[in-house]
Amino acid sequence: MALAARSRKKLEQMELMLLTHTPVYTLELHSPSGKSHTLLPSSLFELEEWREVIDKLTKDVEDEESLCGTLSVAVHSACGLQQPTSVYVCVEVDGYEFYDKQVQTHTSVPSLNPHWDQVDGAQELRLLCVSESAGQHDAVLGKASVKLDSKTLRRRWRRQTLRLGQVEVTLSLKYCAHPLDPPSATAPQKPVFCVSIETLAQQEGVLVPHVVRCCVEEVERRGLDEVGIYRVSGTSSDIGTLKAAFNSNLREAVTRLRSAEVNVVSGVLKLFFRELPEALVPPKIFQSLAKTLEIQDGASRLASMLSLLQSCSEPNRHTLLYLLHHLQRVSEKQAVNKMSLMNLATVFGPSLLRLPVVGLGHDGPTMDISQEVVVQVQVVFCYLQCNNLPEAQTSRPHDSDAEDETTHK
Repeated sequence: MALAARSRKKLEQMELMLLTHTPVYTLELHSPSGKSHTLLPSSLFELEEWREVIDKLTKDVEDEESLCGTLSVAVHSACGLQQPTSVYVCVEVDGYEFYDKQVQTHTSVPSLNPHWDQVDGAQELRLLCVSESAGQHDAVLGKASVKLDSKTLRRRWRRQTLRLGQVEVTLSLKYCAHPLDPPSATAPQKPVFCVSIETLAQQEGVLVPHVVRCCVEEVERRGLDEVGIYRVSGTSSDIGTLKAAFNSNLREAVTRLRSAEVNVVSGVLKLFFRELPEALVPPKIFQSLAKTLEIQDGASRLASMLSLLQSCSEPNRHTLLYLLHHLQRVSEKQAVNKMSLMNLATVFGPSLLRLPVVGLGHDGPTMDISQEVVVQVQVVFCYLQCNNLPEAQTSRPHDSDAEDETTHK
């Protein structure tokens, strides 16, 4: 009985406390961006205090010249690392003295001089360079803040270099002002699968599509030791889910990529090349490449094959070179992953080269499916055997405008 009485008394005290602290006043806050917040002060005095503070902050902000528009940030590269490291750069969005949004580049391949081309919008920003550690907490290598001034920012890209601790990060900024109206509904992202390389590269403003680079970097981050990488297939439903994410939202796709099974990631990359409307290696040079295989001298054969690549468009050529360099790095671990250059050529050959379709502007000798596969595999194998492949350029230069300049801070 005594225990029940104590419990009843405790419950009455809690009910009284709840009644006493139940908010009877509300304060609605609305921002130009369309966000709304509701505050629930417990007294009229507290409500008035909130109103006074908000009124003071609002007037202070109005007195200062602040940005209202879209700030685009392109993070290019970093240097100054003491050893090859997988790093990424975080860009934090400033909003009324607190940082409530954050974007980051995807993690670089371990390197002393990592490169990115991830562009996003912000209003004010801080940057952090972070080293990724497997199984441990990521370590911040350095940080810096950028004072944004609408008088110095412009609509054209302006390159500058910032020191973040021991690391120097090169980035470009441009700014486009817009009125203080609630933003309209965001236009849906254009699909990336079943789209030509040239079209995709143009719409992303790069030379190597983001989906290719994201998948390659993820495979190199945790898949080089996977037995049968690219030969073993991932779950088709998971591959379809990741494909749908890339088609609708790049950020969501990158997030899913981190937790996806590595064979699913490799499967998405193979599917991307397989579903291109036109093969990565243009059909117009298929027959010429087939003839180069007849050249007996290896050096002459390779020189002819590299020469034929020059006839490809820049996005096709650099995407192919980017993929070939990646597959060479995969093969360097063949003692562990069992994927030799020939195995990789067998997997990728049919996706990267296709025989021209007779009657669609292509006339010439035909070959049966078995001959076609031999040519596809041998061409890719010859390219993979090359020890001096040209380097791939992943992004278009952002500093080509006459107004661009480099500054160090």
